[in-house]
Amino acid sequence: MFVFNFDVPRRDLTELVIMTVQTNGHDAPGPQGNRYRSNAMWLVGVLSIFLSAMPAIAQEADLVLRGGKVVTVDDSGTVAEAVAVVGNRIAAVGSIEAIEAYIGSDTRIVELNGRTLLPGFIDAHNHVEGSAVGQFFRLPVAVPPLETAEEVLEKVRRRASELPPGTWIEGQGTYYQPMPTREQLDMAIPDHPVVIRWSAHDVIANSKAMEMSGIDRNTSDPAGGHIERGSGGEPTGIFRDARQLLDLPQPSYEDKLRAIPLTLRELWLENGVTSVYTMDTLEGVRALQELRRRDELPPVRLSISFMLADFDLDALISTGLQTGFGDEWLKIGAIKVLFDGVWGTTAATYEPHYGTTDNYGNLSRTGEQLRAEVLKAHAAGWQIWIHCNGPRAQNLALDAFEAALEKYPRPDHRHRIEHFANFHVDDNILDRMEQLGVIPVPQASFIWRTTDELLNQEGRPRLYILRTLIERGFRPPGNADSVGTQPFSINPMFSFTRAVLRTSKFGSEVDPDEAISVMDAIRMHTIWAARSGFEEDIKGSIEPGKLADMVVLSKDPLSVSPDDLLSIQAMMTIVDGRIVFVRNSPEPAE
Repeated sequence: MFVFNFDVPRRDLTELVIMTVQTNGHDAPGPQGNRYRSNAMWLVGVLSIFLSAMPAIAQEADLVLRGGKVVTVDDSGTVAEAVAVVGNRIAAVGSIEAIEAYIGSDTRIVELNGRTLLPGFIDAHNHVEGSAVGQFFRLPVAVPPLETAEEVLEKVRRRASELPPGTWIEGQGTYYQPMPTREQLDMAIPDHPVVIRWSAHDVIANSKAMEMSGIDRNTSDPAGGHIERGSGGEPTGIFRDARQLLDLPQPSYEDKLRAIPLTLRELWLENGVTSVYTMDTLEGVRALQELRRRDELPPVRLSISFMLADFDLDALISTGLQTGFGDEWLKIGAIKVLFDGVWGTTAATYEPHYGTTDNYGNLSRTGEQLRAEVLKAHAAGWQIWIHCNGPRAQNLALDAFEAALEKYPRPDHRHRIEHFANFHVDDNILDRMEQLGVIPVPQASFIWRTTDELLNQEGRPRLYILRTLIERGFRPPGNADSVGTQPFSINPMFSFTRAVLRTSKFGSEVDPDEAISVMDAIRMHTIWAARSGFEEDIKGSIEPGKLADMVVLSKDPLSVSPDDLLSIQAMMTIVDGRIVFVRNSPEPAE
């Protein structure tokens, strides 16, 4: 018997049933697969209850975790003391005494010593490839830890001194931070093309970067994007959802093959995230498949969604693939449409953005084009995600979903609107979402970036209405959506903190009446996230028959002060029944 202590650090009928569930129906896409799995999981549950009452024939567990607070996140809110794992599945959950029957001579035992065990976290909207590029191939100039635009400028100047003239420099900043102007960049770094990102949507470029990209006063705005202009139509250097006009060199394919595994491990696995719903370019998808073939991916489960900016819809549909195709490690997710931009500049609104008289935002396509695309994808069996920050874009997206559902009814479609409820101005849109069964996907981590200027605007939208969503019966999935801009937010404890405390990086409270409970924050990052990807029958809670993906935390998030949530660390991550990460321990992971 192997015992893992944090302070030091009958293969029989149930296994057969678990194997049957694993091989029959899990590969079926979408609702059909869910119905099959639901019936099979019910059978496993019944047999697990039967076997737990017969300890004499209980099978020997490969792994037992005991002596802690097991927050199962099941429908009953069960809190247990111990878990038994057989193979890659949870075999039993209960008291220490009940799980004792599963311990055999070869069972590995983890003594939790009072620590909290949760289901593995699920990041329901992120970009693995984009995060890897931001983590390893851009100059970090975020404020904080830097403090001023002058410090940003000095860091870029130092980098330029190390590189030959004409070499591109791309800086990675964060939302609403101080940034040097184009004129300051031109004066300090005249011979290097420089682009610095506030986010995936907004960047600033110096004159050399625009010159080398062929951008001048005659350059048109791209679909859905905007080039800020000064007198005479000259670009100011600020590009809103228009960075694709800049000829920035990208890391090589081989560079991405090296960076993606490190990024998955450091940003996700070491924070207890065991599943990621990712959106990547064609090259990024190729890289994930090749890394899988090489067995070089860390043990993080991936669902790949396809952004129509990078993929052709008709080509995707012609393959015959659908949402859900694949296995429990790498599967196909949704088709994603980037429809409008971000609040304050390019989100599609009915009223002009604050401080303007004629800026109603931008759309990447017309409402008619969106309806045609949604109809095609829906009819072909795909789940669809649409990026909509503004109410005009949201209503057009709901028009498209409504038309598709009228023509091809599908009661369990689980279509989603990404970023819905980050900015809310119209309760009628909530009513439509509810009637159509569309899932809202807000980003609690973005509360951190909220500016005082926005908070003080007269007639501003309600911000990040998490409590309202939950009280109305929605089950929003947790996610970080970093793309390199907020890598620290990939730690779910960051989103927990923002959702509960509702504080920005500027020290202000952001609509505090929309704060949610820690338990609901847990649900957002586990069972509700799993449901948003048709996976609640195999993950998202600690229940017999589900995949043994779990995380041991340093403190109990349900007991600590909200101010202490961010201090909680993932001490151990378990994926597929194997211990794959242990913090600060000489004991090697499996």
